[in-house]
Amino acid sequence: LRFRLTIFYLHIFLVPATIMMTAMPYYYQNSITRETQTLTEGTLTSLGRNIETYLDDLDRLTITPYLNEEVMRAMKLKASRDYNAADAFTKLSADRALRTTLPLFLQNSRRDILATVLVAADGSAFVTSVGSAISEPVADYAYTQQDWYRKAVQADGKIVFISSHPQDYLSDTPNREVFSVARLIKDPDTRQPLGVIMADADTVVLARILNDISFNVSSVV
Repeated sequence: LRFRLTIFYLHIFLVPATIMMTAMPYYYQNSITRETQTLTEGTLTSLGRNIETYLDDLDRLTITPYLNEEVMRAMKLKASRDYNAADAFTKLSADRALRTTLPLFLQNSRRDILATVLVAADGSAFVTSVGSAISEPVADYAYTQQDWYRKAVQADGKIVFISSHPQDYLSDTPNREVFSVARLIKDPDTRQPLGVIMADADTVVLARILNDISFNVSSVV
């Protein structure tokens, strides 16, 4: 009877205890894994939307020339053969539209969007600095030979994302790293290329966005 009671006790105690010791950790591990996965996916979705919103701001900057008739008229003149034959006042008006009128449309952009560079069809460059900084384009810089310029031309009017690169085309910030969005500006009527515009943003923005997120597990973004 004692032996039978011992066997009965072992069946009642050890079997459930063994099942619990093996099944419960597995259950909790799967539960924690699912919760961590859900939290991570939600955080990364929010991160992606923040970056997309920022890139949309850069995208909108590149369509600014289309919003002003005076700027478009100046770009059309520079892209035509009539520019060299034009009188001094016409040339001055065209340059003033690109140096003064265009920056007025860009001055209310985000502070971390550092500058925009507009390269006209004749190779001349017009820089708009955001904030208090005033930048000038590097003299005799080969804009049309740069990869970002070629990518914008190949995209034929669609936006092109340019990965981190130095602002070596600006005289006062040759070593600052930026990422950019570029677009080929085309004549809405004739579809003739009029120039390329590129908006630069500080790479610190991406670091700031990434530093604002945290996970409850060891992770690398």
